[in-house]
Amino acid sequence: MATRVAARHASRRLFSSGTGKVLGEEEKAAENAYFKKAEQEKLEKLARKWKMIDWKLYRLFK
Repeated sequence: MATRVAARHASRRLFSSGTGKVLGEEEKAAENAYFKKAEQEKLEKLARKWKMIDWKLYRLFK
C-alpha cells in the first residue's frame, strides 16, 4: 500500500507547490516526514477499525 501511495506522489514530490522549483534537501526531508506521518496515521486508523470488527465478530460467535 505504501508503494502505491509513493508511486502516486512521486512526480509531485520533486517540485514544490507547482512553482517548478526543485526541492532542497531540508524541504524533501520535511515532505517525507509529512507523508510518513500521514501513512502511519492511516495504518493506525485501519488497525483500530479491524480491532473493532474483530471484537464484534468475537461477541457475535461467542
